[in-house]
Amino acid sequence: PYEEPKFNKEGIMTKCDLCRDRLLNKQGLPYCVEACPTGALSFGWIDKPVYDAPYLAPYEITKPKFEIKKVKEETKAIASASPLKTRKEKRYVELLLFTILSELSLGILLVRPPFYSLISFILLAIGLLPSIFHINMKNRAYRVALNLKSSWLSREVVFGSLALLSLLADAVVGNNLFLYYLSTVLLSISVLSSIMIYMLKTTPSWYNANTPISFIGTIFTVFPIGFFIYHNLLFLLIPIVFGLIEIGISYYYHKNKILHIPYIILLIISIFVPFISIIGTAMGIISEIINRREFFEKIKYFGLPSQ
Repeated sequence: PYEEPKFNKEGIMTKCDLCRDRLLNKQGLPYCVEACPTGALSFGWIDKPVYDAPYLAPYEITKPKFEIKKVKEETKAIASASPLKTRKEKRYVELLLFTILSELSLGILLVRPPFYSLISFILLAIGLLPSIFHINMKNRAYRVALNLKSSWLSREVVFGSLALLSLLADAVVGNNLFLYYLSTVLLSISVLSSIMIYMLKTTPSWYNANTPISFIGTIFTVFPIGFFIYHNLLFLLIPIVFGLIEIGISYYYHKNKILHIPYIILLIISIFVPFISIIGTAMGIISEIINRREFFEKIKYFGLPSQ
């Protein structure tokens, strides 16, 4: 939290390390300690950190290795400051496109309508390519693939790219069963990785049940197309049940899913008038896009305390 880490002028991600080089080379204390005019900061080694500061992020999130002295009576106003802040994701359109379209692409794979591999390929390509331009240092974009062991972002990009190649091969070969299952597994891992990227304890508006439920719910918005094509009631029951869960979760977390109510009504009507299922799918996708836009525009996170 606290707006850290950040990119330096060379485009390298950095954060405060308490002037580690100065300490190792015995050049002095951290600059912030030496420069503090009031002596409010000190540096040394402690056996057990004392953390009683409600105006900072919860201890379970940051697990700091420092001690915070209780404020004096006349400075209690500082203690009432809140670390919970709001912000808007910069250039979030690329992220919105990738997350929504990759989920719809997986939904198409699961439904398997005619030309499913080609449709799924096009959706994923439209979502994946713009997301590359979201990277700040584009000349180092290839490095995103080097951290598969520890980075959900790396897994999202790598498995999404592999799924794209697999879908292309499937479209060229002509609905090969092996390539179909390979594409489904690869894209499922990519979507799962997308979910895990946003499950951050430092971002309460993301770190809740609404995030995985919403991402998975987008997959099921294309299921009504399966009912229209195959007349299998399961393709309606799954999105109806999951849609109700989404409404309940969004109500609990105060999220915008108002369009999910007409979406579910349309799906119920589709049982008797199958063509309505197409309209229901469109309504569901629009609802998810509105929710995902709010997801990126109204981010609550732990930052620098402010009153």
